[in-house]
Amino acid sequence: MADPLDLLLGVLDDLRSAELRRFRLYLSSAQLDGYPRVPQGRLESDDPTDITCKMREAYGIANSLKVAKVIMRRIHRSDLAERLGQNLDGASTSAQFSPAQRRFTDVRQYACDLTLDPNTASSSLLLSEGNRRVENFKGRSNFSYPPHPDRFESCCAQVLCCEALTGRHYWEVTYNDESVLIGVAYRSIDRTACCPKHVVGQNDKSWSIWCSAGGQFIAKHNNIYTDIDTEPSPSRRIGVYLDWPSGVLSFYRVSSDTLTHLHTYRATFTEPLYPGFCVYCAGSVLSICQV
Repeated sequence: MADPLDLLLGVLDDLRSAELRRFRLYLSSAQLDGYPRVPQGRLESDDPTDITCKMREAYGIANSLKVAKVIMRRIHRSDLAERLGQNLDGASTSAQFSPAQRRFTDVRQYACDLTLDPNTASSSLLLSEGNRRVENFKGRSNFSYPPHPDRFESCCAQVLCCEALTGRHYWEVTYNDESVLIGVAYRSIDRTACCPKHVVGQNDKSWSIWCSAGGQFIAKHNNIYTDIDTEPSPSRRIGVYLDWPSGVLSFYRVSSDTLTHLHTYRATFTEPLYPGFCVYCAGSVLSICQV
């Protein structure tokens, strides 16, 4: 079986210039079997290599082949759609893993860089280290951030990342001995309501796990709490795997290059997701890791 990315690139190379332009137009303007479009601003050229890279970022490897197959039929290149279909089953199998079976080699290929968005940070939070570290100075200091419509109220110390995620992505964070919430949220999450309505995981626009100072974990979504049964561990490092098109969001405890599955949400995501963190205890510190 051909390498999926090489296969996709080869198929795009076989398109004529006009066909490639139509392919890019479909990719940026149409809803394709439930997969989100790639924003026009991210598809600035008709270069097959660039389009392949952007599709992988948006959809992951196997789903890129599925989307390409749909578009090939729409631009009347069934021959190329069939070529993709011959390799699709094998590519899909190699890219899919059950939550409990995932290993570092499975998820690290989807590692992404994240930065905290200062325009969302509550006034008690200090961002540092290139906006990759956040600390709660509640009771010690309030920071004079300028007014911004994306900023969360100060009552629950919270911040989102800048990056809007679709496709497949993986990231890790560490936290100190204070409790934190780690999750994802739609951009449309309420910013003005006081606790607990706008906290990540306590509404229908966000999903999270609560990591307690004592090593316990609780999954939270739409104010529904699910206790997570896991063995005690000194690890304070959490991995998050998002498969947006498949509606999968998994959380892992990370220690000694080992992933311990904590919880998986299955949902139909309707908007891009933003990683978000609530560090509501005074002295709470959370950092985004380099994976």
